[in-house]
Amino acid sequence: MTGLVRKATFFVACATVLGAAAAFAGVVSPGNCVVGSGVGVQRINLVGYNSGAPGDKADSVSTLAKLQVLVRDISNNPIAGIPVVIDFSGCTSDVKIGSTQSYHAQTIGCATATIQGFTTTNGTVNFAVVGGHGAGASHAGGCAQVYADSYLLTSINVGTYDENNTSGVNGVDLSAFGGDLFGGLNPSRSDFNNDASVNGLDLSIEGNVLFSGRSNTSSSVLCP
Repeated sequence: MTGLVRKATFFVACATVLGAAAAFAGVVSPGNCVVGSGVGVQRINLVGYNSGAPGDKADSVSTLAKLQVLVRDISNNPIAGIPVVIDFSGCTSDVKIGSTQSYHAQTIGCATATIQGFTTTNGTVNFAVVGGHGAGASHAGGCAQVYADSYLLTSINVGTYDENNTSGVNGVDLSAFGGDLFGGLNPSRSDFNNDASVNGLDLSIEGNVLFSGRSNTSSSVLCP
């Protein structure tokens, strides 16, 4: 009888585990989700528009201009149709998102400084966000939060190539970046390669964005 009891207990336990897994199928599991490369604190650099490009005009190919989020459930299966939100409200002392966005049907909540997209059939959503530099003090690192279906996934760093939100990325922005480079404070907004230092590598990246012409138009209005 003891052996039968043990077997019955085992099968009940297995059924309970399987039932729990089935119950949570399709429910976001933050520990199984991946933001960016998934290694360390991730970053997104806000960009401008390429006025000559068709369709999605936001510059998505500059360094760390595109952020991909992969959403999975407790069984590590990708989930489609999940709303993913980047909340920039902690960054608005100096980095602000544009009031209009064009990349892959992203929707914007200007009053809340949020951008939302939905995962595709493979569980991923990509963000390329237009924005610029406001006039306030530098924000702290990790100022933006990434949520999937209201579950907090992680915090990310935020930069911007457009330092004055006028006429796209141009020589004036390069000059403004120089103030960050030589100011000694290493503001996160200008740490484009996410190495925790504003240095010559970031200068090279800013120059590449300038001369590529892909961010040649600024957002017409920045969110508050």
